[in-house]
Amino acid sequence: MATKKLCTSLVFFSIFALGIPNTVLCGEYYLGPVTPLHQVTGITSYKFRASNDVVVWQSDGQIMAYDFVSNELRTVRSTSNPMDRPDTSLRRVIWGEKISNIWQIMSYDLDSGQYLQLTDGVEHKVYPSIENEIVLWEQTPPTLRNIYMAQPPAWEPDPLFNEENANEVNPDISNGRVLYDYSPSEGSRRLRVYDLSSEQVIFEIVNPSLSSGIPPRIHENIIGWYEYNPTNHTRIVNIETGQEWNIDHPTFAIGNGFVAYHDEQANQLWLLDLADETTTLLRDNVLIGGGAALAICGNKLIWEEILGGEERAVFSAEIIPEPATLSLLAIGGLAMLRRRSCTSTSTALPSGLSLRVEDSTSAEA
Repeated sequence: MATKKLCTSLVFFSIFALGIPNTVLCGEYYLGPVTPLHQVTGITSYKFRASNDVVVWQSDGQIMAYDFVSNELRTVRSTSNPMDRPDTSLRRVIWGEKISNIWQIMSYDLDSGQYLQLTDGVEHKVYPSIENEIVLWEQTPPTLRNIYMAQPPAWEPDPLFNEENANEVNPDISNGRVLYDYSPSEGSRRLRVYDLSSEQVIFEIVNPSLSSGIPPRIHENIIGWYEYNPTNHTRIVNIETGQEWNIDHPTFAIGNGFVAYHDEQANQLWLLDLADETTTLLRDNVLIGGGAALAICGNKLIWEEILGGEERAVFSAEIIPEPATLSLLAIGGLAMLRRRSCTSTSTALPSGLSLRVEDSTSAEA
């Protein structure tokens, strides 16, 4: 039986947040003042990625970046060319762009303003990922798909593996570890984690039912992916302990020891603390359009919110631990207290979230 905890929600209304509640407190954490980063009409923002105080996302015909150090919004790229999957690390932004009918990997340095086309040739290069100065992507030769890697200054592409009879797709890199989808010509499909230092596969899940539209993600020792069979849910796994959490919702983000996810039925933003397995309702009555429109950047949560009609905005707010006591200050706006019960316990999780512990590293085909 779920343990209910009576909590107090503090809401500040601010003209800068377009009339949307700034602060919601319910459970172990709460969101600080909500800051609008970008507001658009009739344009969807999606495929958020964040690293090193920078968050990037894709809008219709644009790659956008917000720098939390300078509090500056940047239009990295605006073009009629199809673009996909932006990512960022060390103030470099990369993305896929279709140039002369071939998908290539592009790069932009936020400090120098330098654009680079990192790849060329007739093969399609898609789904890039970056950590520090290592760039990975999926390349499509005439038959199989393989993962390639490049580093400055030459940016010379090298195959990460030498598999001749397997597809390797959807790479993502964190902490020197590469998560990717591996499908051999014979045998079982696997979701693998490859360590660049030891050059060894250190973890794998056999026969994952991966959703084609939601790529698997890795952040440090946590991986996550959305499964469509036998039930639609997101699986979050600690690759070092084998501990697993199942979330019945596709829009999620991993970072800083948390998993944030959107309950699209209740229109709520939730936060799962992986350390103590508590869950917190961060924000109520929030409608997210999907498409991975959620990210964690350090202690900040970033999301796209549908405001009504065709109005949409990208917001950020700091994830703050709940203080022992809370003093009420309403400055420049109306303060309102309301009570709401929420679930916050390590043994009784809210609807749509389950906990499982298993050793997946020893799975065999």
